[in-house]
Amino acid sequence: MARLRIVILLLILPCPLWAGSTPSKIVSLAPSITQTVRHLGAEGRLVAVTPFCDAPANIARVPGGISADPEALLAFAPDLVLCTTMTPAVTRRQMKDLGLRVEVIDAPSLAAIRAAGRRIAAILGVASSADEIPSRPHNGPSAA
Repeated sequence: MARLRIVILLLILPCPLWAGSTPSKIVSLAPSITQTVRHLGAEGRLVAVTPFCDAPANIARVPGGISADPEALLAFAPDLVLCTTMTPAVTRRQMKDLGLRVEVIDAPSLAAIRAAGRRIAAILGVASSADEIPSRPHNGPSAA
């Protein structure tokens, strides 16, 4: 019986505590990700964003933006950090080493924006309205 407990414990230990959970405290390290989270109706889950993000003043700003100090992020107690490949790989690794769940969202082209939106929706566990996210640049007000 003791061996069975040890085997079970060894199987469970490598599993991150956040595996399969819906994030409720999100840090966004990219303005595009912040806008997508807000568009998906999850603005209330944002605990911190970069100084460059368009978000309400009650949401904390992360010093350093995309190159945020991983240890400083711990102060926000996030259960999810969303970033892009513009966040240095060493920073992403340090965040993971601190036990933070890090998801890298990359949309290198306009065509990839909807797919990125759907991925964020899936991570957040929300119904995707990503297809409503424009995949073309907006050229200003339309003529009415």
